[in-house]
Amino acid sequence: EAMSYLDATAAETIAQLTVDLRGRGCELLLARVRPPVLAALRANPYGQGATRALPAFPSVRQAHAHAEEKLALQRGTAGHDPQRPGG
Repeated sequence: EAMSYLDATAAETIAQLTVDLRGRGCELLLARVRPPVLAALRANPYGQGATRALPAFPSVRQAHAHAEEKLALQRGTAGHDPQRPGG
């Protein structure tokens, strides 16, 4: 959110991070990204366009909820709440 501009070096670095994380079975999620920065990531040619389809969320809470749900689906525990008895 604090960034309002993305230069070529930053775009290339984020693309490489995205590729590296995917290689480890992880996904980079974006939250509260300013429109000019998101537009730059969507147009980013580095890493074969690795940042073009990164999921972007209006809040960190929504990004976290997405990540938790995706992990639960991968584990086969969707809808399971370990904090809730019997859940």
